[in-house]
Amino acid sequence: MKNNTFKLLVTVTILVTLLSIFHLISLTIQSIYISGLQGAEYGGVWNDKILLGQIGIFAGRIIAGFCFYISLALFMLKMTTNYKKGIIFPKSNIKLLYSCSLSYFIYSFCNINIDIMYAANEHYLKLDTEDVVFTLLFVTFAMMYHLAERISEENKLTI
Repeated sequence: MKNNTFKLLVTVTILVTLLSIFHLISLTIQSIYISGLQGAEYGGVWNDKILLGQIGIFAGRIIAGFCFYISLALFMLKMTTNYKKGIIFPKSNIKLLYSCSLSYFIYSFCNINIDIMYAANEHYLKLDTEDVVFTLLFVTFAMMYHLAERISEENKLTI
């Protein structure tokens, strides 16, 4: 049973890592396109009235996107390597889950509002309910993981 679980965990880790790499490449290509580095006719419109907002959304999308996908892949890699050692809930993954929660929220907020790069005039920021709910679920999962890690540590001390 343990061997089958480990094989499944390795498979999921590979899939998550490959999808994360794909999204990082996609995010990089999209960011180059949106920034206008390909040429002014292909990129966004840098507007002096909302330039600070544009820079914030553009940079936030890149930085938070990279943090999210790297944290997600690292979480799975640490789960797999520690499972092999007999540690089901590694303590280092707790911080990764919280960073995933925060970076996902920032990334999704910036991603929803990336059309500010094409705004000729003022732009109103949007926030989707689904992203807030998903972030709260992520935080709840991180809290449950933290609790499971503490219970696991207490069980080790009991024996």
